[in-house]
Amino acid sequence: VLAGLTVAILAKNDPFLAACSASYIVKAAADELYTKVGTNYNSNDLADTIPQIHHNLTK
Repeated sequence: VLAGLTVAILAKNDPFLAACSASYIVKAAADELYTKVGTNYNSNDLADTIPQIHHNLTK
């Protein structure tokens, strides 16, 4: 999930910004999932949460 998001952000930004942004977004998504379901989530759940996190960050 992290690699895919990094590459997606890298398409329009510099590498350092892409790496930092992707790491932050994935961590925020993981924190959100941990709050809701504890440790019982997988990469699909993580990927499904990323759009919500992105929306929250861009408001």
